[in-house]
Amino acid sequence: MDVGFYVSELLELHGNITVPGLGRLVRARIDGYFNEAEQTFYPPRYEVRFEPDLAEDDDTLINYIADKKNISVASAKYFIEKHVINLKQEALTGEVMMGNTGVFYIENNELTFKPDSLQGDKAFYGLSSVKANKVITQPVAEIVSEPGSAPSPEALESPNIEPVIEQDNVIYEDEPTSRGARNWIIIFAVIIGLALAVFGLQRYNPAAFNKLLGREVKPVAAPKQVVVVDTTKTDTAVKSTDSTKVDTLTAKNKSINNRTIIPAVTGTGAPGSTRVELIIEAFKSLQKANAALERYKAKGVNAYIVPDAPGKRIMLSAGAYPTRDSAKVAMNALITAKKIYKDSYPLEIKQK
Repeated sequence: MDVGFYVSELLELHGNITVPGLGRLVRARIDGYFNEAEQTFYPPRYEVRFEPDLAEDDDTLINYIADKKNISVASAKYFIEKHVINLKQEALTGEVMMGNTGVFYIENNELTFKPDSLQGDKAFYGLSSVKANKVITQPVAEIVSEPGSAPSPEALESPNIEPVIEQDNVIYEDEPTSRGARNWIIIFAVIIGLALAVFGLQRYNPAAFNKLLGREVKPVAAPKQVVVVDTTKTDTAVKSTDSTKVDTLTAKNKSINNRTIIPAVTGTGAPGSTRVELIIEAFKSLQKANAALERYKAKGVNAYIVPDAPGKRIMLSAGAYPTRDSAKVAMNALITAKKIYKDSYPLEIKQK
């Protein structure tokens, strides 16, 4: 058991501790001082001193070890006695450490204690010794006047003698970075920040970016759509349902698995009439709807925003059709071509 470790702890807590059979260790305060021979200032510190006085016994160390090691008082006393005997025997041949307080050794047949190497104590902010610079002053020249003549006032004035300071191991700091280099670094950082801001505006808000550059964005007109109609069910052309007559596209018939592509309905129709919009997506914001229109345009789908769609969402349509069946045929054809999502659906809208 390292009894010296517990001695160091108690010495730190109480400032002194008695080791039965050895003596008393005291943590003494030493004031700061100047060593003229070494030309060095030493800060205040604590130093451990040994008092070989065995007249007074103290059970503080015994009880402390018993509590820490969870052993009996008799066992703790036995370990301390054994440690003291070993310390005295080893001190006959060399130095023996006592925790971090110092070392014991035999000198002139007496047990002597030498404190550990002095270090900055945290109670004094860990200050270390400071070596003073030597100051050398030049001797004052004597003023010799001729006999019978009074010295001039200029000669009586004390000459301006500047002290000469010896500098040992003077360390000069590096010159600071030139102001021009710092200015270029700041300019470069500002340019990078502006470039990132412009890129973010173009990426996430194209409308604001175009407005900033003064560009005029023209709305894309809803193109005419082509509808695939099953010829096994109907061979008749789509007719107008009101007085304004619904416009139709005249396109050539194309055979696709016994189905014929016919023009989709264009225009809104007269009030009270009904058309079927092929809804492909719905959005809460106009920005996302416009982005989706560009995406469908790249796929070859002429999608557009339904202006009179019910609800608060902005709905995109791939075409308007006279009947739900014709809208479903067109929807299946676009889904098969992987141009729209499978959750697309036909929506009947009544003209107002």
